Formats: sequence, structure tokens, C-alpha cells
Amino acid sequence: MRPWLALLLVATLVVCATWWRSGSDVPSAKKNAIVAPEAVATSSVNPVRTTPRPALSPPPLNPGQIRARRNAQQAQRKANIDRIVAAGRKKIAGRYESEPIDSPWANATRQELMEYSLSDQIRATHSEPSNLNIDCRRTTCRIDADFPNATAADDWSTLYLTGAGSRLPNASLQKSDNADGSVHLTIYALARS
Repeated sequence: MRPWLALLLVATLVVCATWWRSGSDVPSAKKNAIVAPEAVATSSVNPVRTTPRPALSPPPLNPGQIRARRNAQQAQRKANIDRIVAAGRKKIAGRYESEPIDSPWANATRQELMEYSLSDQIRATHSEPSNLNIDCRRTTCRIDADFPNATAADDWSTLYLTGAGSRLPNASLQKSDNADGSVHLTIYALARS
């Protein structure tokens, strides 16, 4: 026998013995998977997961964090609503400022809107306006009035716009504080298309 062939035979035996010995250290389920992959496919052993595990969900929020998150969401919704309302007000106010006056229509509409300013319900809630000024142009009107407090302004504007609703289908209200603590209300309204 040739010496290199004997050396090759010894090396092969060493490799096989090492491989066989390392296989005997594997638990039986894994040994079966290594020796007979087709047996794994038919057995109840779960296949190896190839997709990454999903990230763990964050820990639950405590009541303070929940409240803070809810408050932030409410503040965001209010800011969005305020932005939409301001854009609508700006649109009607811009139209009012830029349009010419149609005197016959403006005078008739002004007189009709003045009649809505004092109703039995308005008197019953003690929300009569002071310094009431109604100015109409061609399709829009501006209504200004002062009230002793915000509640009176809210009561009057609700009752006024309910009564004048058919004449003022689109209106935008804005309240501001006067120097004496009373409330000033400005209404821009679209009175006809």
C-alpha cells in the first residue's frame, strides 16, 4: 500500500469519527433533524422560524400617561377645529369687506335682522344685546353687539341665529373681551348667495 493512501484513509477515519461523535451530543429531536430531514417534515416538531420576531409591544401606560395622551389628542382636535373655524370666518369676513353695497337689499335685510334681535326667549334669558349694530352689503352682513358676560352672549347668539337661521344659513361668530369685562360679539353671515 502506498503511504499517501494509508494517510488519506487514516484522515478519513478521524473525520468520520469526529463527525459521528459530535452528532451523538445532539438531543434526539435535533439528531433526527440532522440525520433525517424528511422525518422532521412528518413529525410534530415545529419548523425553524425564518422570519424575524415582531418587536415586543411597549409596556402598558399608567393612568397619568393615558390622561396626558388623551389631553394632547383633545388639544390637537381643538386646534384643528379652531383652524377650520378661523378659515371660514376669514372667508366670510373677506367677502363682506370686499363686496359693494346693494342698498335696497341691505336696508331690507338689516331691518329684518333687527327684528330677530329681541324675542320673548331672549328677554326671558336676560341676554339682550347693547350697542347692537347690523350692517349688510350685497350678500353678507356683519352684526356687532356687547353683552355683560359670555353666557349672555352665547344665549343671545344661539337664540338669534335660531330665529334668523333661514336668513343667515352660514354664520361665523367671534367673541372678545371688552376693557370693562363685558363681552363683544361679532357675527359675519352670508345672507344670500
